[in-house]
Amino acid sequence: MLNSLAAALYYVDPDREGRIAEEALELGHQLGDDAALAAGRLALHRWLTHRPEASRERLALSEAVVSLTTGDERSDLHLRACRLHLNDLLENARTDDFDAGLDRYERVATELRSPHDMYWSAALRATQATLHGDLVAGEQLARGAELRGQELQQARGAHMLQRFVVRYQQGRLAEMQPTLRQVADEMPAYRAGAALAAVAWAETGRPDEAARIVHRVLGRDGRRLPRDVFWLAAIALFAGAVADACDARLHEMLTELLLPCADHVVVFGVGGAVFGTGHHWIGTLATVQGDTDLAVEQLTQAVELSERIGAPYWSAHARLGLARALARRHDRDDDTTIRSLTDAAVACAHAGGYGRILQRADRLGPT
Repeated sequence: MLNSLAAALYYVDPDREGRIAEEALELGHQLGDDAALAAGRLALHRWLTHRPEASRERLALSEAVVSLTTGDERSDLHLRACRLHLNDLLENARTDDFDAGLDRYERVATELRSPHDMYWSAALRATQATLHGDLVAGEQLARGAELRGQELQQARGAHMLQRFVVRYQQGRLAEMQPTLRQVADEMPAYRAGAALAAVAWAETGRPDEAARIVHRVLGRDGRRLPRDVFWLAAIALFAGAVADACDARLHEMLTELLLPCADHVVVFGVGGAVFGTGHHWIGTLATVQGDTDLAVEQLTQAVELSERIGAPYWSAHARLGLARALARRHDRDDDTTIRSLTDAAVACAHAGGYGRILQRADRLGPT
């Protein structure tokens, strides 16, 4: 009951939610019952999504719940914990464990013929394919997941998000702009979703319009956007959307918001899509702010982390960003490195069909 009450308070009163979650966990310890303890830990895990920087704490909680409930793989509690654990593994850059965990989750969901979990295993397969660079498979899997989950309320939103990721990487967001504007009008309370519309405006040559959306959603100090499971991805996408806008105050605010999550893999929602790393977006903002040292440091780490998680698009994107940062340093000793970074990004883009990388490489200049 306490777990359910905490869930009901998620968008209503996060402070009270936290107190209820801690009470649920304490009661679980007192009872000495695995199911009660698991429910208490899930309540605390949910509350910790209000603290985007607490990714390791959430991972420890979801791992503990999966372990507690492993003896009953058929329980809803175990399957819910597995789904949350997959998201935590992604956010903490443990993609090998994510891949193995998704295989297990899909197997159990299929054996139980659970519609909800079969849908989510299909949706996470789309996320996995796109993360690892296969846009064709990602789009096909996303469409298949949507068909499987037509009766689930979140299926439409997840499919649109995954289609957005594919079109973004292909450099074809103009095709989705009318849809994104319509969804933003229909769901004004869904503030994080405005990040998709802001990126679409920026990618189609309207950075000032993108900046207006960001200002409206964040407010003067960023507090208008609720800190929830969508927050980090929205802030990261806002950073990309306003990178070409002449708005130093906005750049500084977004950098400050992102710094505590620098080493995170940016995941939208519960595994809905991956948008690079915190390092990537901090480095992007540092470049336009003229802080070349910070830009080079962050983008170098973005390249390394993107390589480690097997994300070729984001590795190429970070390489191109690093080349751009070095070019702004106007040091002839960087010329060879800039050419090498750009050539590697372009080669990866040709192999993966990443039209956006090719477009941006052309703007950077000949290699």
